[in-house]
Amino acid sequence: MKRCWSHAGCWALVLAAAGSVAANSNAQESVRSMSPESSATVIRTLALPDEEFFALDDAATRALQTRVASLVQGPPQPGRRAPLPELRAIGAPPRVDWRRRTTCPVLLAEVRGNRREWEVHAAQNRVLIVSNLDTGAIDLVAPLDKGRRMPVLQPSRSGPPPNDFNAGLSLIGVRRYDLLDWFPRHFVEGRLAVTFLDYDLVSNTVVVDASSTDDAPGAGASLRGPGRMAVLPAPAHAGAPGVALRVPTTVAGAPALLRAEVRLPRQRVTFIDAPPGASHPLVLAASLLLVQLDRLQPVLLDLAAPAAPAGAGNVEAAFTLDLRGALAGRATAGDWLVYLVLGDTVTGPQALKIELP
Repeated sequence: MKRCWSHAGCWALVLAAAGSVAANSNAQESVRSMSPESSATVIRTLALPDEEFFALDDAATRALQTRVASLVQGPPQPGRRAPLPELRAIGAPPRVDWRRRTTCPVLLAEVRGNRREWEVHAAQNRVLIVSNLDTGAIDLVAPLDKGRRMPVLQPSRSGPPPNDFNAGLSLIGVRRYDLLDWFPRHFVEGRLAVTFLDYDLVSNTVVVDASSTDDAPGAGASLRGPGRMAVLPAPAHAGAPGVALRVPTTVAGAPALLRAEVRLPRQRVTFIDAPPGASHPLVLAASLLLVQLDRLQPVLLDLAAPAAPAGAGNVEAAFTLDLRGALAGRATAGDWLVYLVLGDTVTGPQALKIELP
């Protein structure tokens, strides 16, 4: 399900002056993300006590934005310096009790340079990914302002790029969202993993327990469903915990195998129903997300991945998928970015060129 939004809104923005930046037509080459340490500091700043999330008004949001701006700008530096690194970070309350609450708030903190905005228009390339860890369902929303019409926009990288001075300026903002502005109430129920995606930039993921009872969230289950695509098991290689993704560079006339390996705690993934006689004791819900610059509708493939217990409460999976067959009729020729959404993880991006019509 995809919903549109407008880029207009009530951002209170701080203009951050910086030095010049060399022109570059490739967003993935020119983007410079904030360091993990600095990003972690902003993420901690967004981790408010639960009551503060629900009490946020415009004044409190502006005050929070000022704190974020001071963190990302640091002390004044004499002379010219590089533009501020890009940042996408989110925060949400760990618990939403629907017996007491009528909103499901999410905060977005963003540092966005003028050069980046020219290369990747915000209004045409931003998506919230909401993964229900209890059911395996995944939904996407472009979180534009509710009730506003999407203006007709020129493609990213249209017209001349910003000059050296303007390319060194950034906007710093913190904005409040409510998931109920776009998602029906029944979808925002259970353990939700929320991630913000801005084309080739990915935020942290926050997990929200949104329920109406005092019971601890369960593992849940979702039916495989006619739209969920089976992938082929593959031999696992020794590796670090987490998710490893390898995507072919091109989909053309020959098979193009995507390969993934998963090593995660069981509580971080979603198990779905295994078919009768399945050779693997567990099946994981996963989704492949393909994003194209300025494309309003990403391509989403829901997958069923065979897995097995790995001891100490962990689960392990390794699988392949032939993208040539899987994407036939679903994705047009051109350049894409590929993400794998599995449990509370979003892995990617990896570049993919599709040459078939």
